Amino acid sequence: MTIDGHYELTLDTPLGPQDGTLDLETDGHALSGTISNARGSSAFDGGCVKGDTLAFTTKVPTPLGKLRATISARVQGDRIDGDAKLPLGRARLTGRRSTGV
Repeated sequence: MTIDGHYELTLDTPLGPQDGTLDLETDGHALSGTISNARGSSAFDGGCVKGDTLAFTTKVPTPLGKLRATISARVQGDRIDGDAKLPLGRARLTGRRSTGV
């Protein structure tokens, strides 16, 4: 199964849980997309995919402004699980592919 798609996700950050969405698109091993939440959205490219694992760097909208996040995750079926390295520490990322977009 491809990792391309729209995911509803939660980042469990040091500032509390942040709900949002993640749109992923692959082109071979290249990854691009958009991460969004109630505070805004950020597009990214330059990510990479290897099998069911992915990694990318983006700016995540937070109560403190857009913070740089390096995200690594694994997609298994319709689930995505991983973590984000943030300036304030690590955040657990969990989510599910949404088919109602």
